[in-house]
Amino acid sequence: EDSSVALAQIIDKHYSHTLRGYKEVIALGINYDEKDKNYTAKLEILKL
Repeated sequence: EDSSVALAQIIDKHYSHTLRGYKEVIALGINYDEKDKNYTAKLEILKL
């Protein structure tokens, strides 16, 4: 899987709803590849 899948999970499962008191939150999906020792990250600003 990649960082896009991680970010989609954050959005689909509504994890940001616990932060409803904020106008915007930063959602960050991170994936680490143990074999290659590399990571990918994808960031999205969510308006609540």
